[in-house]
Amino acid sequence: MTLKMRISAIIGDNVRGFRMKRGWSQARLGEEARLHPNYIGYIERGERNVTVNKLIEIARALKVRPYLFLIEGAYKKSIKERNKLLQLD
Repeated sequence: MTLKMRISAIIGDNVRGFRMKRGWSQARLGEEARLHPNYIGYIERGERNVTVNKLIEIARALKVRPYLFLIEGAYKKSIKERNKLLQLD
């Protein structure tokens, strides 16, 4: 798996995880982020490269910080665990 594919998979997994934590369907997230529900599905499956602007819209809709989409399994981590990941040595 290439790095590009791996990053797309991490982003997609996090979008799906945060969406499901809210109890939303892909259609609901699409509506909230002003994106087509099929596009949300493509992102979640890592089939499309999403632009930064679209990630910001998705983050806004889900009420999370956009950088969280780049942290593997971010939706599973507590806020304390996320903050620890961001600390610089």
